[in-house]
Amino acid sequence: FQNIYGLHFYHGNADDNVPVTESQNIYHDFIQLNQSDKVEYFELDGLNHDTGVVPWGVKTLIWFNELENKN
Repeated sequence: FQNIYGLHFYHGNADDNVPVTESQNIYHDFIQLNQSDKVEYFELDGLNHDTGVVPWGVKTLIWFNELENKN
């Protein structure tokens, strides 16, 4: 199974539950493995674990819709 669509990371930089550096480090690990075409990182400015849920959900639905329209 090959994931042809990639992976999106969304992380609020004011998250007090999970440090934003966790997602940043994972993203950079993908880049070092020459997988930059398969992963994207989106930092949600000023949002935390709770306030980032709606923007993350909307952005994810938009992305899924774009993928569906490509097929």
